[in-house]
Amino acid sequence: MMRTTRHRTWAAAIALLLTLAACGDDAETRPADAQAEPEEVTNTVQVAATEYAFDVPSKVEGGVVSLELNNEGAEHHEFAFGRLEDGASIEDVLEAMKKSGRPEGVEDLAGVPLLSPGASVTMTRTLDPGSYLFLCMFPTPDFTPHSAKGMYAAFEVDGDAGAEAPEADGAIVATDDGFEVPELEAGTHTIEFLNDGSKPHEFAVYGASEPGATVKDFEKWIGQGQKDDSPLVFPGGMQSIEPGASILQTITFDGGVSYRVEDFPNRLEAEFTIP
Repeated sequence: MMRTTRHRTWAAAIALLLTLAACGDDAETRPADAQAEPEEVTNTVQVAATEYAFDVPSKVEGGVVSLELNNEGAEHHEFAFGRLEDGASIEDVLEAMKKSGRPEGVEDLAGVPLLSPGASVTMTRTLDPGSYLFLCMFPTPDFTPHSAKGMYAAFEVDGDAGAEAPEADGAIVATDDGFEVPELEAGTHTIEFLNDGSKPHEFAVYGASEPGATVKDFEKWIGQGQKDDSPLVFPGGMQSIEPGASILQTITFDGGVSYRVEDFPNRLEAEFTIP
């Protein structure tokens, strides 16, 4: 009886070892798609505008960078964007603007023309190492450019974070004859602004906060010292980009608002309504 029991005991032990070994083999030979997928790398940089300054980190990792632009002020703000040329400083750029009215020592990379108070838009760009700047030249109620009050900021880009750009939900395309705008619903969308023309095109996006309000009404509002509420809202959009270029923006459209995208230098426009 003892001999039979010992035999059964060893048999059970061997069976257990074989089972454990089989489990180990399964883990080692598990298909690659069953393994945990690597986490998605993001590289988002917060940029806040107030009266009258930009709050932006002094150093940023390069590669694909999502610049989250937030207007935390009570006034409209521009997010002009550029890269300083070697040896140039932001003071050089401002001094050139005082003398000639045109910036020198900086490569214009196109930014957001105007952002309403409380609005936020994310502009995704690929940034190489170098020195970059944000600048706002929108006027105060007493017609002084914001830049003259110190609204500019420079930052350094170095390295590559290894992030990837988001996928676009649709594209607003500029040609030399007009704009093509996809059907959009209320909410936040990642939009590709694509210049499919043969010359630079602007994508100034604005909506009417008052029925029938136009750019002329907005200009009149500025001329009267920006009293009361603005007749237009500015959720984002792009300054002029070169032919073949495209920029991704994550932008929010409100329902029930009629918007326009306009290229003022080339007198092109398109209207679209968000249901």
